[in-house]
Amino acid sequence: MNKNLFVITPNRQTIINIVALLFSVHGLYMLSSGESLWWIGLSFIVYSVFNISVTAGFHQLFTHRSYSCSKFWEYLFTVCGTLAFQGSSISWVHLHYVHHNTSDTAEDPHVRSLWFFIFKKYNSVIVKPSKNVMTLLKDPVHKVLHTYGGLLCVLLSVALYLIDYRLFVFGYMLPVAYFYLAVSCHQIFTHIGNKPVDVPFFILLFPWADWNHVKHHERPSDIKNGGWCLSYEFIKLIQK
Repeated sequence: MNKNLFVITPNRQTIINIVALLFSVHGLYMLSSGESLWWIGLSFIVYSVFNISVTAGFHQLFTHRSYSCSKFWEYLFTVCGTLAFQGSSISWVHLHYVHHNTSDTAEDPHVRSLWFFIFKKYNSVIVKPSKNVMTLLKDPVHKVLHTYGGLLCVLLSVALYLIDYRLFVFGYMLPVAYFYLAVSCHQIFTHIGNKPVDVPFFILLFPWADWNHVKHHERPSDIKNGGWCLSYEFIKLIQK
């Protein structure tokens, strides 16, 4: 099996990050020129869907198997998390699995330079895939989205653009850009001095993510160890 299959392509994420940021700036200009502020509400809703799909889905459900839920929620997380331009569930789980097993070493795939805010670079993660990754590969939904997820993102972008430019900007580009900002803050600031650290004040900006990182690395399968967040409350509603 080709191990490169599980590597997230940083060039693609960097391009999307920059494009989303540019359209977001234009969206803010549109708001300052008289566009309805209700569009910000749409942006926050879509951002929340993206964030919860990655934090509750890709992270706690698929990577750490912290809880179980119905296939409906599993597949919804898979689709929405992929649409957030964070890579497929398979590639994300592999990258995060390697991070937990090599954190704060030379083999850690996470890059914590401030340049990560713009350039989504990861260190090489060409290692043997975990059991959880192999399980996802056996599921046709995860496998199809792993192969064609990028195409799905492009098709959705084009469809929204053709329907209404405001839907494209506020319903997709702005949420993607804000989610990239949340991901960047989490990756850069939760590991300082070659060790995990807690940065709970970030929950004021990104309330769906867990920011108590020390205990999370000690027992990653315990959803309470990441500290309180809205994703934790959502998990309590859907878990079996």
